[in-house]
Amino acid sequence: MSPTENNLIHLIANSLLESQKITWEFYAISAILSAAVALASSFLIAYMKQKGQQKAINEAFSNVKEQLEETTRAVKKVESEISQRDWIDREWRTIRMAKLEELYLLISLVPDWLHNEALHQLIRPQENRMENPFEKAATISTLYFPELSESLLSASAAYNACHTLILNLRLELVKLGSGDEAMLSIWQTYTKESAPLYTSLTSEMVNIRLTAFNLLHNEIFKPGTPKL
Repeated sequence: MSPTENNLIHLIANSLLESQKITWEFYAISAILSAAVALASSFLIAYMKQKGQQKAINEAFSNVKEQLEETTRAVKKVESEISQRDWIDREWRTIRMAKLEELYLLISLVPDWLHNEALHQLIRPQENRMENPFEKAATISTLYFPELSESLLSASAAYNACHTLILNLRLELVKLGSGDEAMLSIWQTYTKESAPLYTSLTSEMVNIRLTAFNLLHNEIFKPGTPKL
């Protein structure tokens, strides 16, 4: 074998060895790169999954927070409405208590007012006539105490009977003249005919005052009633 052939064979053998060496290095590098890519992919997937979970948690927390805020607002609104109703109820009861006291006093003045009205119409004009207490009491009862409607109706009938008697006798007096004899005769008639009417009126006034007193007692001792 010539030296040229030997050199060629050595060259081919060296080339094969170098080629095999490169191939194994390539495979090793590829394996390392593949492992690195797989590791990076696994890490990235885990990261994205964790990030997604965190986002879901944040969204859930945000929803819970909004619901809690809405619930808090609703509770505060209800509390405000309840507080307002309680305030209105206390104020209304305070007014009723004051009006009950006024009503009680006015009813007690009705018989005396009718007597003074009879004196004014049948004997001599009275100075400084007081306001009709029954009319004012009836107004208060109608506005503030519907529970007194039946008692007020009976009392109105008795009051109207007494007042009508006075006005009718006043007309008789005008017809008879204003002399002493005429006034005496009219007054005697008034005294006689008014007695049973006043008895009925007094009874009705007592009933109203008793009912008003019971209402006042209930208002005073009702839980939550403001002190006078």
